[in-house]
Amino acid sequence: MPAKEIVKYDYKEFKVEGTSMGIGTLETTNPSYALGRKAELLQAMQEIKAQSNLDFILLSVVDIL
Repeated sequence: MPAKEIVKYDYKEFKVEGTSMGIGTLETTNPSYALGRKAELLQAMQEIKAQSNLDFILLSVVDIL
């Protein structure tokens, strides 16, 4: 799956007191897979942040086991 799709799989954008943010969650049984793609995911996050004109973006990787 492309990195942008991973970031946007469970993703929402919010505006709070003038701050725009994007927050995504990746629930997985294999967090090492996501962490192994860290550079790729960070690049995708930077692109999404720029395209959406966000102040910040967050992706949480949650081990569901």
